[in-house]
Amino acid sequence: MNKQMIVAGLKARPVRTTVSILAVALEVILILIVVGLTTGITSETAKRTAGVGAEIMVQPPNSSMFLALTNNTMPVAIADKIRELPGVQSVAPVQVLMNSKDGVEVVFGIDPENFNAVTGGFSWHQGSVFKGPDEIVVDDLWARAKPAIVGDTVELLNHKFKIAGIVEHGKGARIFTSREGTGAFTAQVDKVGVFFVKVKNPDEV
Repeated sequence: MNKQMIVAGLKARPVRTTVSILAVALEVILILIVVGLTTGITSETAKRTAGVGAEIMVQPPNSSMFLALTNNTMPVAIADKIRELPGVQSVAPVQVLMNSKDGVEVVFGIDPENFNAVTGGFSWHQGSVFKGPDEIVVDDLWARAKPAIVGDTVELLNHKFKIAGIVEHGKGARIFTSREGTGAFTAQVDKVGVFFVKVKNPDEV
């Protein structure tokens, strides 16, 4: 009896019934999209962070789990103090910037020598490391998506950069330049957002 009354009520007001069904369906779809995007971004960020090869990350207090939102407030001189700790093999200070022109793209300002000491170095597809503040290195996925090749000029952070090299993806960011290059945008060449620390024995982390 109750079932028949419900069905009759729905049939009596077809417009209201249709709108209600669509509203509920839309809410569910939006929730699934948001959860899917958040999960995907978190998973991808975790994979690329792990790909750096560091056992420890040192960040400023109250930092976000998303590196793109990291504040570059730590003096780069802290790297020397970390190196003095027993068991530390190498330290890579990294300045982190977010390019939001074409979505959310993380840009790492690095010292190639220190970064290579932690990561083991890039796997090169084309070109070589940047030789100045106006050059960048991008990963293969970024280059394929644009599309872009070595020698192209691209605009990031409202500045034009020349692509010096293309590397295998998976080492923290999709775009790399010198700390001098990112420091020009922050006016803080001597400040960084994260230290990647590699230890001699991972069991002693």
